[in-house]
Amino acid sequence: MGWLPQACEGAVLGYAVITGVDSLVHRYILHSSPAAMTFYRRHRRVFRVLLRAHHAHHFHHATVAQMSKAASRDERTPDAIRKEIKAMRRYPGGLLFFVTPLLLVCALSPVLGRWALVGALPAVLAYPCLPLLVHPYLHLRADEVSTVAGGWATWLLQSLPLRWLAQHHAAHHRDPRSHHNLLAGGDLIVALFWRGEGRHGVA
Repeated sequence: MGWLPQACEGAVLGYAVITGVDSLVHRYILHSSPAAMTFYRRHRRVFRVLLRAHHAHHFHHATVAQMSKAASRDERTPDAIRKEIKAMRRYPGGLLFFVTPLLLVCALSPVLGRWALVGALPAVLAYPCLPLLVHPYLHLRADEVSTVAGGWATWLLQSLPLRWLAQHHAAHHRDPRSHHNLLAGGDLIVALFWRGEGRHGVA
């Protein structure tokens, strides 16, 4: 197989891995069931990072719920919005979660060829940018985005794909039992290839 088909396969693989891992992490760690949380706490030394990430994520949900209750624009000044964005970018355990897709892709690439790894790397390396550069802005209104973001960033965040992503992610905040993947497709991949929903579930 030539380098171009391999690179294309790698690109598909990279995207599938990052969205699948994102869905699994969101479902089974950030929204762990009470039984799973009991197990994590029992072995706190091993799962300390996961516990911190779990609690930080629930704090994020509580913060977003408070943001949505703001009655007027005056309650959310630009300084307040910037503080919220800064808080969202602090993500305990983030490095561990972002290294996992890279390790999976590296493990699978020998089967497909070295060009598959080259094709997969852009998606895997771009994945850590989502919680830093995209996710915080998904929770802002259009007028708030234009207040705290630059011109090109405002245009990008108001584009059709990002507006769809904001609606997709907002559905997760309305019902944490659904829409676990920040990118599209992860929940479908989990449903097709991962069995364990009955044992763990989500909180």
